[in-house]
Amino acid sequence: MPSLNVNGCPINYIVEGTGKPVMLIHGFASSLQGNWRAPGIVDAIVRSGRQVIAIDCRGHGRSGKPHDPAAYEGVYEGPTLGTLTIARKDGGLQATIGPLKAP
Repeated sequence: MPSLNVNGCPINYIVEGTGKPVMLIHGFASSLQGNWRAPGIVDAIVRSGRQVIAIDCRGHGRSGKPHDPAAYEGVYEGPTLGTLTIARKDGGLQATIGPLKAP
C-alpha cells in the first residue's frame, strides 16, 4: 500500500474507484482495514460509483507509530471541500476541524 510522509511520519492510504470522492477516517484504536475494508464498506462505496480515499491515522494500522507524544499533536489540515467525509469516533474530530483550518 502507498504511504505519504506527513511531518516525518508515513501515513498509509488507499485510493480505489472512480467518481466523486468519499474520504474515510477511522476511529481510535482501529484502522482502515478494521473500520472500512473488512466490513465491506470500501467495496460497497466503490460499487456505488464513487472513489474511496481512506487513511490509517498516525499510530494506527500500517501508518508510522512515532514514540514521541508531540508527533500526535494537531489534526489533518488540508482541502476536503467537495469531498464527502465519513468518520468514526476520533476521526470525526479530524474531519470537522481539519477543513476549517485549511486555507
